[in-house]
Amino acid sequence: MRQRKIVCCGIYRTGSTWLYNIVRVGLKAVGMNPIGYFYPDMYLDLENNISKYDISVVKTHNYYAKLVDADMVLCSRRNLFDTIASAIRKGIINQNEKDIKKFMETMVIPLYESWAPLSHFIMDYEEMIQDKQAMAMRVFDLIGIKVHNAKEIVEEIEGYAVPGEKRYCGKTPFGYDSITMLNGNHFTDGRPDSYLKTLEKRFIDIINDKYGKWAKENGFLK
Repeated sequence: MRQRKIVCCGIYRTGSTWLYNIVRVGLKAVGMNPIGYFYPDMYLDLENNISKYDISVVKTHNYYAKLVDADMVLCSRRNLFDTIASAIRKGIINQNEKDIKKFMETMVIPLYESWAPLSHFIMDYEEMIQDKQAMAMRVFDLIGIKVHNAKEIVEEIEGYAVPGEKRYCGKTPFGYDSITMLNGNHFTDGRPDSYLKTLEKRFIDIINDKYGKWAKENGFLK
């Protein structure tokens, strides 16, 4: 019997790890036995054991043809200015035109344009931040499970520690928690419009001029 697979493929810095954990913990809450992993980093180490589980929950960012056969693909997006500002705060890129261009043209546009047509659901980060419990319930409905403790699941995920914190006790073979997928500097300012405290106005103008039309057409700017 073919094992079910759910892929969480959000764009960098748009809430994809939260989405992944909501799916993973929700499945466990209804008595299923999911295996979660980051593709491709963790896949080779787990490949021979994956069939022992009821369902795979896969987290990735990049597009991989081997994942398109998933039973469900869940994507995420976020206000484009906040997405870029979060990448800067996390240290993925520096605040300069060259890095912003590279980020957009290698880590945002091609990934979203590859995954969006395959997605059964695209989570808007701002809606998740506004009401995480409601978003969790929406995700549970989409993946076909009836969860009665959504509030507790959200609180569990919100309480996760990151590598380096005293209460953290997981393993980090790839620099991130092999269960939750959090890394040491995972969290920055997650509030909507926090880019206003990070991005210089000239870069806001550059982003809007070069990518504003694309962002509006693809839901990254409302």
